[in-house]
Amino acid sequence: MIRRRSLHPGRRSLPLLAIALACVFTLGCPTSSGSDAGVASPSGSTGSTGGSAGSTGGSTGGSGSSSGGSTGGGGSTTPVCGNGDIEAGETCDDGNTTAGDGCSATCQTEPPPPPPSSGGGGSTTPVCGNGDIEAGETCDDGNTTAGDGCSATCQTEPPPPSSGGSASVTAVQSAATHIEGPLLTMPNYTVPEDGLLVVRIGAAAGLSDAVTFAGEEMIHLSSLEVTHARTISVEMFYLPVTAGDSGEIVVDYGFAGTDQKALVASTLVGVDTIETLQSSNAGGPNLAEDTITTTRPDSLVLSVFTAFGSGITEEVGVSHVLDAFPTVPETDFHEMKMQTGHIDATAPGSFTLGYQNTRASGYMDHVMLLAVFSSTR
Repeated sequence: MIRRRSLHPGRRSLPLLAIALACVFTLGCPTSSGSDAGVASPSGSTGSTGGSAGSTGGSTGGSGSSSGGSTGGGGSTTPVCGNGDIEAGETCDDGNTTAGDGCSATCQTEPPPPPPSSGGGGSTTPVCGNGDIEAGETCDDGNTTAGDGCSATCQTEPPPPSSGGSASVTAVQSAATHIEGPLLTMPNYTVPEDGLLVVRIGAAAGLSDAVTFAGEEMIHLSSLEVTHARTISVEMFYLPVTAGDSGEIVVDYGFAGTDQKALVASTLVGVDTIETLQSSNAGGPNLAEDTITTTRPDSLVLSVFTAFGSGITEEVGVSHVLDAFPTVPETDFHEMKMQTGHIDATAPGSFTLGYQNTRASGYMDHVMLLAVFSSTR
């Protein structure tokens, strides 16, 4: 007996038919991406539940809610500038959309902002007078006063001239002798400050051949000699020195003999050049005097005077400061006297100074040398 297959659906077909109808009339048929959430897969059962209820589980199913859609492939993938994550099309993301901070409002790298000025407030405008050298400034001395080496706009300018009174004669030492031999020495001289070492020499003899300090030959400035009853001379030498330099000063006359010799050493501070020289000599009593001019402020006028004879020598001239006066006695009641002094010339002008013998009559051989030291700074 041949069994025929029934054309009517059996009991097993009824559940499938119901599900299909429910898909069409209630839930809508899932797409290929959503089919993972259908009945056919284990995850689909969860997705089905999420899809019908609109719960969080629907995020896996892809159609239950908006948040579920972004993970499941149904949401937006547009990058968001300012969220702190560097996403597609961004070269930076600093967590904001503020331009000018190194990352633009569209999350593209841009030049970093300049550093704020020391004036605070984020301003980058240079502030002259705050003590900091900023853009466009070549100096900043903490003020806006012109004429002090840094102008009112913080540009370097020539330094102010030195004020009167800063030049000075320091560390004056003297030595004298009446011996046979060509040398006159000062065993040790120490320079107290940077400046010019000046050696003034007087002798009842001729002129020296050389003068050295610590073995270095000094620069000859000027010399003068006169012969009346006897040959006498004055000389001046100088050398730029540094504080702490020390050594022996040696005057070498180059010939032997019984001669009266004396020297005065001193350091000039606040000057750097010789402006002018002047000399005066005469044979006869009483006075050696001369006038010398300086054109610069804060100068020093130096004098050296040598006399041979009797009587007492005195300096003349306004504000003439006596530095040292070594005297070398001789057995025939005549003596060689050396006088040195200076004038602090705080302003340009002419100065008359000299030396005078208090003896009213008789003769005195004398010779005098003047020099102006000033500053070019």
